[in-house]
Amino acid sequence: MSDGQSQALACRRRGIVICGVVAEVDGVDAMAVCAKSKKSWLEQFVKLPHGLPLKGCIRRVLTALKLVGFQNCFQAWLVSVNTIGKVTFLGIHGKTPRRSHD
Repeated sequence: MSDGQSQALACRRRGIVICGVVAEVDGVDAMAVCAKSKKSWLEQFVKLPHGLPLKGCIRRVLTALKLVGFQNCFQAWLVSVNTIGKVTFLGIHGKTPRRSHD
């Protein structure tokens, strides 16, 4: 596997784990189950020539991911894509704030 292919594979793995973090999936086992149940959806966006990452791989990615830094970057990105300026809450994974009556 070339260095470029290896980097692309690592990026895809990180992307799958980040989807799990954003969707508030709790833990490595739950993330593996979630990825498996969403495999056809994930394949629309990510090439998975070697299948889904195993639990050990997910654990390594989570260990390497700096969650506070990720949260700060993700929030900054949300602010940057909010071009209307009126959105105060962005539902992720179809969720709405508690007691919002939406």
